[in-house]
Order: sequence, then structure tokens, then C-alpha cells
Amino acid sequence: MTYAVLVTDGTRSRWVALLAQLSAGFVRAIPAAGSPAWPHLPGADAQNRITGMEGFARMSVAWGAWLGGPGNPTTLQHRDCSIDVLDLVVRGLADGTDPQGPWFWGHIGDRDQRIVEAAELAFALWSGRDRMVPALGRDGIAQVLSWLAEVHGRDVYADNWVLFPAIVATVSRALGWPVDNGLIDEGIDRMLAWDRGDGWYSDGDGHAFDRYTGWAVHWHLLHWADIDGDRRPRVRDRVRDAARTWLTDLPAFAAADGGIPFLECASNGGCAPASCVVASGAVTVRRSRVRCHASVGAAGADGRAWEPQEVVSRMMTERYRPPPTTSSAPRSAPGRISLRVRPDPGRVDRRAAPSRSAHATRGRASPVGRRRHSRPA
Repeated sequence: MTYAVLVTDGTRSRWVALLAQLSAGFVRAIPAAGSPAWPHLPGADAQNRITGMEGFARMSVAWGAWLGGPGNPTTLQHRDCSIDVLDLVVRGLADGTDPQGPWFWGHIGDRDQRIVEAAELAFALWSGRDRMVPALGRDGIAQVLSWLAEVHGRDVYADNWVLFPAIVATVSRALGWPVDNGLIDEGIDRMLAWDRGDGWYSDGDGHAFDRYTGWAVHWHLLHWADIDGDRRPRVRDRVRDAARTWLTDLPAFAAADGGIPFLECASNGGCAPASCVVASGAVTVRRSRVRCHASVGAAGADGRAWEPQEVVSRMMTERYRPPPTTSSAPRSAPGRISLRVRPDPGRVDRRAAPSRSAHATRGRASPVGRRRHSRPA
């Protein structure tokens, strides 16, 4: 059974509404005379460009996917707010990668959060390439790819971070940039060496298991398989088989109403790989395997994209993240990549009311702590 059969018009309409709501909240966070590249996120240091860049980068994945759907318009509407998605994402990319401009994200250094966000931005660009590349123009795309290329040769943590430069290299070559195979294969092969079976990867040496297997590892490996996997078909098939196996246990992460345990930035650990797998058309799954992630992504009733998460015990949450009020909902945006695919015509979800969103489960959701060194991802 393919994705188009699994997702009904009713389900998709809720996802479109959520994306519009998140986008409207993001637009409200852009200062007057400012740029999408540097929004001022509630709860964050207004002078910290990295936090603003992260909010843009995570949302750009959903925007790129939306623009990648040929039947999707370039605009979204939430109440009285009309959002020109193409202008928003193209302007943010152009401003953030312009070293002479006031909104420049800065040059990429060793173990730099920009390395993480570069991978998300690269995939967003790939997803929406048919509209975004022409809108950026030849000089604009060269500027973006030049900035992304700064990830290469930088020191990264010996865990899921090895995938970020690999994804940048994968997308850059697919867009016509000259890239050596080694820049792609090194990260892919290092991650596969941490395969522990049953669809699980250790996040580095030893037995470092957590939901980053979904949020970071399957997420990026599936991108590679979809874009460059035909070059290494055996590795591609291995990646997809592991993702299929991991999805078998995915429903255990979600309650009947779609609520999941919070792991701050990794609270999207289930919906990201599920969306990626089924939207690619490479893996077929049962309806129950995707329904559980349909409602993930908190958004305030007023359209703001950032809604505080209730934390039961600070000692059990990730200490390296900014406050949970900063950008929890935009980090769920990658789950919306499913919107680049249309459901079967005429299929309508007639079963009861929409699922309760993840933020409605506060007080019942279990915070999950992350072990190991303090570093961003």
C-alpha cells in the first residue's frame, strides 16, 4: 500500500492547515525591515543568529516539500495572513548566505550548529528545487551552494553529525556542483558501521540508543538513498530495509490520540522518518504505521509557531538545548514533507474528529532524557 492510498484528503487538509499556522507564526517572528533568515523567536536571545537560523532551517524543510508538490500553490493562508512561501524561503536563503549582507549566518566552523542546519537547508532546497532554483537564479544558487560547502573539512562529533556533510554533498552534486564521492560515502559508511540491527543505529560508538535513530539517522540516510542511492544499490536497499524494520515498532511511540513523549528537539523522532519513507514511495507500510504521526507539531491557537512545553523534570531533559519555548513546533516541521504527495483522488477521512495535537497531552507526556556529551543536534 503506497502513501497516496494511506493519506486521505481529510488528513492532508489538517496537515496543510497546520503548516499554514506554523508559517504564519514564523512570519510574525520576523522583525520589521528584517529577514526570514533571522527571526526573533520567543524565549530566545534576540542577538543569537544561530537560534533564528535554526528556526528558519527546520521550517524550510516543510516549505521546500510544499513547493515540491507540483499541484501546491506557492502561497498558504492562515486566517487573515497570506504567506508567500516561495518568496519567504528564497529570501531567507539568499540573505542568510550573503557574506556581505546584514543577515549573514556567518561562516561555518568546527562542531558548529550551522553544520546541522546546513543539511536541513540542503534537503529543503532539493525538495523544492523545481521552483526554488529558478527563483534563486544562477548567482543565487551558486551563493547558497558555496556557503553549504563550508561544512566540508570541519570537525564533527562522532555520531549522527557525520551525516550532515554527507547530505550537503549529496544534494550539491545532484544540483550540478562538482563533488567527490568520498565526501558523501565517508559519512554514510561511518553511520552504517553503527547499525545494531532491528532498524536501530547506535548514535556513535557503543550502545548509545535513543530516538535520534528516527529524527537524525533514518531521516538523513533515507534522503541519501532517495537522491544518490542508485549509485550504490546494495547500500540503498540496506538503508531502506532498516527503515522499514524500524517503522514496524513506531506505533509504540505514540498514544491512540497521536501524543508522543517529548524529547525537546527530537520530539519529532517518529514523524520525520515515517513521512520520509512513505513520501519517497520506496517503502510500503500499513495505515496504522503512518496515522500515529499525523498530528505531531504544536502551534498556538493564535497562530504563533512556538508553544511552551511543560517539563516535568528539568534533570530529565536535554541540557544543551535553548528553552523549550524557543522553537519546539518548527522542529516538527520536517514531518510535513508528506505534503509534496497528493492522496488518492476522492478519498475522504470520515472517522471522527481530528487527532489531538502533541501539545494537548502536556502533563501526561513523559520527558525523555538524553545521555552523553552536551552538544547540539
